[in-house]
Amino acid sequence: GIELIGLQLQVEAGKQPLPPLAKLLEPFRWLLRQGSIVLRQVRFAVTDSRFGQQPMEFELLQLRLVNTGSRHQLLVEGQLPAVMGGAFKLAADVIGQVEEPETWKGRSYLRGSAISLDMLQPWLVNLPMTLAGQADAELWLDIKNGQFEQMNGSLTARNLLHLVGGEDDADLGRRQL
Repeated sequence: GIELIGLQLQVEAGKQPLPPLAKLLEPFRWLLRQGSIVLRQVRFAVTDSRFGQQPMEFELLQLRLVNTGSRHQLLVEGQLPAVMGGAFKLAADVIGQVEEPETWKGRSYLRGSAISLDMLQPWLVNLPMTLAGQADAELWLDIKNGQFEQMNGSLTARNLLHLVGGEDDADLGRRQL
């Protein structure tokens, strides 16, 4: 296997939609075929024009991928940038060809704490309201043929505000839930 400690990466994202996952994985095919990959103490800065020009610093405490034949297990734990929230964890256990996401079948888990809801707004462009506040979330996602088939989870929101679009009266448009 491969183990890397103390990496520092920089990523620039834009307004362009992400390409399909298979295309994103192409440069890493040889790496994904390894028996195991472990990254520890990784810091990466993401500059995304949707969130301003200041890089957001993510800290990965651990990324672990274990491949056993057609079974692939992933664990990612880390810290979101302070403006986005607290800790996060992503785990997945899938069967299929690692470099062909359309063959994946399995389950994934996502947990985030103190997630800043207003930071999610750029991805919620079709939502008829603007959210603010913080949330803790826990999601279980079933995957079949590389698609999310079913989702279960829990969400705890604090100081939740929503601004309803199109209402002129500020008192009517800004409500605490």
